[in-house]
Amino acid sequence: MLPQVVVPVLMPELLDIVSSGRCDAVMQHRALSILRGLLVQLGVLSGAFQRQVRDLMVPLLIPWFPVLSSILGSPLTQAPSCWALKQEALQVVVQLVSFFSKPLQEPIASLLAPCWAMFMGGVPVYQSLLVEAEDKQDTAEVDGSDEEQLETEGES
Repeated sequence: MLPQVVVPVLMPELLDIVSSGRCDAVMQHRALSILRGLLVQLGVLSGAFQRQVRDLMVPLLIPWFPVLSSILGSPLTQAPSCWALKQEALQVVVQLVSFFSKPLQEPIASLLAPCWAMFMGGVPVYQSLLVEAEDKQDTAEVDGSDEEQLETEGES
């Protein structure tokens, strides 16, 4: 009975936090994290509750698809908050596909293009941040105690 009370109130508020533009990326990330946790908990319900959860959630999830598409389709930057928000949005998509794929088949299909564009757009950022940056990074020296600990663990 609790999901029928909490979910209809919580879902629009979370959507407002993520989509309104009034909140910063950290707050948006937290709202998506709460949504993901909610989807996981409701998705694992089985038996008699599965149909009730689906009937409750599907109408509340439909407005999320344009928002998720916008997050995933926005240009990648080197800002960690951008990556964190996109990663959380991807994790929400994974939960949607895992638990609500049949009733949300059409809206889920609409997320494929933004996801693919995000992965393809991330290649140059990945290249510049991780591949090319390896040559530029200062390598930290390991002090003697760490070396000894590593050698000891390697012998075990």
